[in-house]
Amino acid sequence: MDPEEFARALEDARQRGDKTAMADLARASTEELPPEGPGEAKRFRFRHAPGMIGIAFEPAEQRCATYPSDLPFLPGVRCGLTTVSAEQRSLQWFGGDLERHLASLLEQCHAEGWEEAPGLRFPTAMGARVHILDRGDMTRHIMAITVKDTSMISLTESPRRRRPPDASGA
Repeated sequence: MDPEEFARALEDARQRGDKTAMADLARASTEELPPEGPGEAKRFRFRHAPGMIGIAFEPAEQRCATYPSDLPFLPGVRCGLTTVSAEQRSLQWFGGDLERHLASLLEQCHAEGWEEAPGLRFPTAMGARVHILDRGDMTRHIMAITVKDTSMISLTESPRRRRPPDASGA
């Protein structure tokens, strides 16, 4: 199945609320790989994007050898990492004290030289809080949300898009 067919099938299953079909598509779209070390619960490659690697990390008090040293770490929290390319990565943390975890992530980012990007921030329709941080030519988008009894924080790191000059030519 090519990426467009996969996206259509996944969206169709999502709209129908067919969780079984969504899980089947997820399994069919990935190839499980052996863990590369202690602390990894699961490692996989996406069939529609062979360069993309996903890793599920076990909750741990210290980062394991395969957890990237240049990304923030939350002790004792389930975490997933998706590497799209050397410059584009995404982390998701699940559960725990959202406020404390978000504060820790922001503190770690600021200590590494990441700065809040200019611009207004509004909570999303679902009440998610969004932080956008820049450092050099890179940007980090951090989103924190609680739905029912589950909290999730995602961090996406990618090359920063150049902002076009405003209409005044400045």
